[in-house]
Amino acid sequence: YIMIFVLSSGINAEYGETKIDFAFKIYDFNEDGQICESDLQKVILFLIQPAITGSTLTSEERSQIIRNVISEMDMDDDGSISYLDFKHGMSKLNGFEETFKVT
Repeated sequence: YIMIFVLSSGINAEYGETKIDFAFKIYDFNEDGQICESDLQKVILFLIQPAITGSTLTSEERSQIIRNVISEMDMDDDGSISYLDFKHGMSKLNGFEETFKVT
């Protein structure tokens, strides 16, 4: 489930940001330093736009994906994904540093 949220298009991090720093900022929509349920809801709605993808997810399917992502990445069980949680989760993905690009 983690990979559903990893956007891979083609850029290098700028100004000393690591790719993980940049990726975390993409998902932290409300810029509070945590990736919470509402942030993930926005990511899913952005990635799965029926008019573009032809796909839809029910509210329950979206909620299940969000629960799975948080469960998988939330190391301190506070209900959201901190930067450290995110960094740890991304470090488990083979090839993340090589394949994550933004253009």
